[in-house]
Amino acid sequence: MANNEQCALVENKEVLSAAAADIGAAILISLPLAMRNLAHAGFYAVVSRMITPSKRTTALLLATFSLLGSLASKASIESTLTVKMLCYYQSKLVSNGGFVSASGATVRLDSKQLINILAKKLDIRYPNGSQIRVTPDGAVFIADPRGKSLGDVSDYLKFQFDGNAQIFTGKQNTLTGAETSRNYFPVTFILNLPGLTGSVSGVAIENLSVSNPNRDRVQLSATTTTSNVNGKGLVEDKLGYYEGSLVLSGRSAVVQPQ
Repeated sequence: MANNEQCALVENKEVLSAAAADIGAAILISLPLAMRNLAHAGFYAVVSRMITPSKRTTALLLATFSLLGSLASKASIESTLTVKMLCYYQSKLVSNGGFVSASGATVRLDSKQLINILAKKLDIRYPNGSQIRVTPDGAVFIADPRGKSLGDVSDYLKFQFDGNAQIFTGKQNTLTGAETSRNYFPVTFILNLPGLTGSVSGVAIENLSVSNPNRDRVQLSATTTTSNVNGKGLVEDKLGYYEGSLVLSGRSAVVQPQ
């Protein structure tokens, strides 16, 4: 009887360890690149040591799950934003006796126009070719043509990425971090500019490619994220509706630790 119980206990331990590893892999692969790169090495180091379901092992597993959850809601790498939107608003509405006369107006918004509005608001002369750059946590800054930051503008433009709701399609090598994938997640772009406020939302479609580290341990990443968005806000204190597209494109080179 004792031998049978010991055999059953060993089998249960092996099943628990294998299940934990499978759960870990599933959680890890559901995260955007920024989190997976940070998490996969340490995560599997913890899971690989799960030989017995002890209290300490359980605590380590729960702590790891908590860490992964707290890292969510990020895009993959720093990117350049391309904006192409239209804003419709009521420019005229006149009632005279039994007649009503009304007309609407359309404003075209692109990246250059947003930079010009910011330049006027902040009394800064940005150089030709300046870009709107977006960080993985949704902060926004203006950069010169070489990518050097010219100042944070997150008080006026900001992104919100919901990595918790990501759909992952593709392949990733959890040992090297190499990846080819197509990912879907909600995105919101918030505008808080003089005479132009509101927010637009949509589903972001990210095409991501991450190379294996080369012999110098340099790993290259490239991503293009496109989202068709719509929303509403105010144009010169008048109700306006937005529609259009947002494109985030970026590249990075990271030296992986030995």
